[in-house]
Amino acid sequence: MSTLDNSLQSCSQLTHLDLSFNSLTNITPDALQMLTHLSELNFGGNDVTSVPLTIRNMSSLRSLSLAFNLIQKLDCLDFSGLWLLTELVLKSNKLVELNSCVFQDLHNLQTLDVSLNRLHEFDDSFSLSLPNLLVLVAEKNNIEKLQKEFLKTCPNSQI
Repeated sequence: MSTLDNSLQSCSQLTHLDLSFNSLTNITPDALQMLTHLSELNFGGNDVTSVPLTIRNMSSLRSLSLAFNLIQKLDCLDFSGLWLLTELVLKSNKLVELNSCVFQDLHNLQTLDVSLNRLHEFDDSFSLSLPNLLVLVAEKNNIEKLQKEFLKTCPNSQI
């Protein structure tokens, strides 16, 4: 399987979907459009190079894994409309930076795993966009700079 199309549309009551390790490279924008009850989605271990458009505005989603893919850059709108998301796993991609705008809609995010990437720093604006963050896993990156204010704005976090 290399492309995920809208073949799951009839499964509209689905709450958990695990498509990990399927060699997916392409996910059509309407692939998950009708899965309005989906709360957990795992796209880990595929070959996607960007966040699939189909996950935008999946307002029921609480857990999302895009781990072990080939994602190099995150767009400001990649996670738009994911108001209820509490867990985001971006582990083992090729990310070099995280702009705070990427997390602008993720006010309920509690766990963020960005380990095994190529990140260099976390700045203050990053932490301000994630007020409920409890767990940040950032091991095995190239972090050279962790601003002092970053830790002050995440008093409840386990870093």
